[in-house]
Amino acid sequence: MIAFVLVVECVPLQDPNAGWQDNYGLWIRSAVICGVIAATMLVELKHLIEGVKVSVRQAVFVLLCVMVGDSALLMTAAAYLVFPIPFTSLVTVPPLLAIVAVALRVSFGGDGFKKMLEHPAQLYGFVLFVFAQALTLIVYPIYQVLFSASVNTHFELSVMMLLPIVKMMTKNIVASSIYYMEDMLPESVIFTVDFFNAVYVATCCTGLE
Repeated sequence: MIAFVLVVECVPLQDPNAGWQDNYGLWIRSAVICGVIAATMLVELKHLIEGVKVSVRQAVFVLLCVMVGDSALLMTAAAYLVFPIPFTSLVTVPPLLAIVAVALRVSFGGDGFKKMLEHPAQLYGFVLFVFAQALTLIVYPIYQVLFSASVNTHFELSVMMLLPIVKMMTKNIVASSIYYMEDMLPESVIFTVDFFNAVYVATCCTGLE
């Protein structure tokens, strides 16, 4: 993971004032990150739903659909709406999840998709687990806006008290989604909620006095 972060950071970024067409570095980073998110979802799918097997061909198909489709949507938004796109993670996550779902349906076919539906409780747990991960990408940027607006005001302490509440709620969602896999529960909480919260506190909450 550290090597991946370093490689992505090596892709140069261009001046946003140059326009979306000249910012190829941003689109490369976005496509790679979307691909990694989709690959992570495929790994989780195999572990959380019994009997699901994803071949190399199916994985490549899903990753290509996500990387090309999500990047095309972002470029379209940048071309016709605004660039840079504010809160890119908020814009990226919903279509990414939709593209993954459609790509899985196409790659698995009718029979493969029916096999997943034979385990509704596990499928519900997978969807809830993915939702909890996506929630961190949506809630924390919104919280950052609220936090920045409250710095050096009377509401600063109240807003800070919301952070552990958000963390606890996300932990409960993760725990309830994979309650039937007790061996994976501690790692899932640590490497999703705890890790994301620690990174956020270390990098974003620097304006507190």
